[in-house]
Amino acid sequence: MLSVDTTVKKMNTNEINWITSCLPDKFVYPYFKDKYALELLQLAFPNKAKITDVKQSKFARFLNKKLLKDLLANCGSGEVDFKEGDQTWTTDTSFLRLTLSQWGDLQRWKNGNYHQVSRPELNLVLQVNFDSAHDQHFYKTIGKEDRFYFRNTHHPEHENYNTLGWLRLDVYLEAGEVLIEEVQSDWVKEVAHFERNLKSKPKDPECMCLACDKPGALRSYVNHFKTYKKLWDEMILSAGIWFLVKELGVKTVWYHTFETSKHYKMMPEYSLPPRSVYSKLPERFGFEKVDETPSLIAECKALGKLVRRAKARGMKFYKLEF
Repeated sequence: MLSVDTTVKKMNTNEINWITSCLPDKFVYPYFKDKYALELLQLAFPNKAKITDVKQSKFARFLNKKLLKDLLANCGSGEVDFKEGDQTWTTDTSFLRLTLSQWGDLQRWKNGNYHQVSRPELNLVLQVNFDSAHDQHFYKTIGKEDRFYFRNTHHPEHENYNTLGWLRLDVYLEAGEVLIEEVQSDWVKEVAHFERNLKSKPKDPECMCLACDKPGALRSYVNHFKTYKKLWDEMILSAGIWFLVKELGVKTVWYHTFETSKHYKMMPEYSLPPRSVYSKLPERFGFEKVDETPSLIAECKALGKLVRRAKARGMKFYKLEF
């Protein structure tokens, strides 16, 4: 067990090794469109709940999703048990493979650095890897030998699996909280790059680009990828919340806003992420902007000046509690 300390400890190799040693090497996480809404309601209402109470909660908007409408249609007692939604499956279900890794280095003090972590030292990484159905189509059309076009070996991607994307997490188990540092996908970015090339670049026998070398195969794959392109951020964040609450027992999930992400990670202008990942995505999941600062940030001595500057500028974090 991790020893409980009264001071906030930064994540280090021992803590990450302890977490990974307690969990399987790989999880399988089934996902279909809007499943995140069902799972958030299950976490918020673990027992039978009055439908009127649900409608008065911050999660009421999720009841407009078709799968929730269908579930409520069978509730004649005025109460709903969201666990019954576990029987919901679709033909478009993706069985994503989740694996754990780490990111960062063991520096003790805050400096601007390549790893872009808020607190010094390490992050836990939840890698969300493609399902076998995706990989079979990818290998049949593009070929395993060309998977390197869609990867970035400088990022925390799985060495053997094809990684849809990942979450970087700063976990403080003693307080039951976690800060989502990053939600990212190199694979989605590279598919979008090749899709643009298919539309704009004529076939050139001298070109080594995949769009010129295998245009027909690439078009087939891009068409197959449409579902992942539309749902990738939803898939990754949903898998992350499920893992944090169900497997790690986290009660409070923090999420950077665009401003706090740039500020605490000391990010240069050229490497800023899309704003939507730090605004529309957490808001879709019911995160609320608050004036509070996560204790793992507020009580970290190495971040003292950054915390004071953030408060002076009125910066907010996203927060989701269960």
